[in-house]
Amino acid sequence: MFAILQWTEAASILDTCDYYSEIHMLDCSQSLLEEFPGSVGALNTSDVHEIKLNHNQLVAVPDLSVFRNLKHLDISYNKITQLPSPAFRGLNKLESLDLSMNKGFTLSDEAIHHEAFHTLGNLKTLK
Repeated sequence: MFAILQWTEAASILDTCDYYSEIHMLDCSQSLLEEFPGSVGALNTSDVHEIKLNHNQLVAVPDLSVFRNLKHLDISYNKITQLPSPAFRGLNKLESLDLSMNKGFTLSDEAIHHEAFHTLGNLKTLK
């Protein structure tokens, strides 16, 4: 059984998302997020290896650079329409990225900056 930590600190990511400490996963899926919460609160960001942001209302890739050990990121089923150059800055350990089913672009579109994936040297899976 997984421990779900839910914090009551105002404006913290843990107000919206569940953190499963045993598997190092932050699950913000299906939370109707239009943007990523600004504060990580009491969450130790170096312990997070996976973030699920799927099935939300995100229109841009959020700045997740504080999650330096992130290996898996799911931002599928959102409303992201473009990927600027710094979209994945600081995510050098990212191995899997799911951008599928975002309304408004595909991975072959001109909406993707030619350096959007430049820092993702460890990326093995891209959807």
